[in-house]
Amino acid sequence: MEIQIRLENVKSLATGIWETSLTPSDVRRLGDNGKNFGAVSVVALSDRPLAKANEISFDAKTVSVLNVGTTDRTIIIDGYKAPSILDTLKQKYEQRRTSVGDQQFLDSLEKLPDSVRDAGRNLLVEVRVHFPGELKRITAMRFQETPDNFWFATVQPRAESLLITVRGLPERFKPSTIPILMDRRPYSRFKIQSVKDVPEAARIIRVAIKK
Repeated sequence: MEIQIRLENVKSLATGIWETSLTPSDVRRLGDNGKNFGAVSVVALSDRPLAKANEISFDAKTVSVLNVGTTDRTIIIDGYKAPSILDTLKQKYEQRRTSVGDQQFLDSLEKLPDSVRDAGRNLLVEVRVHFPGELKRITAMRFQETPDNFWFATVQPRAESLLITVRGLPERFKPSTIPILMDRRPYSRFKIQSVKDVPEAARIIRVAIKK
């Protein structure tokens, strides 16, 4: 018996690619291959879904869950129409390897409360989407982006926060929902303490990438 799944409030990103909001637990109900990397869930379909305005429907048997993220953001790929994109995503999630420096940073986050640790992990994922560098450990708890040092991260267990230093004066990043303070010129600094800070923190870092 076919089980049809209908998703509403779906936004088309490109031909055969949609974005919607599904909790990680809802994604696991579709299927779970044990992959859990970063903030975004990725679901692939082996057959054409029925797509209408802001809505898609598909047979549950056609679903393949490539990744279960930590947020509600979910990307759905029509593997029938976009096989090259599907292959690329499979390769990304099956073969991805975390660099030594990035892994050291992730390991250091274990000293922080869960909310800050999750924020640090998600922030690194967001940065790597835009910049394929690597964090380099400077001290036990301080890390510098390489090869371009446009941001630094300092793990602060006592303050239960992550201190981010970015290239550029505070005015460059405003307006911002996160307080940004002057650091040693030409850098600024701010703190993040939960996942809700990540989108704005990632935006600030993306601005810092541009010299």
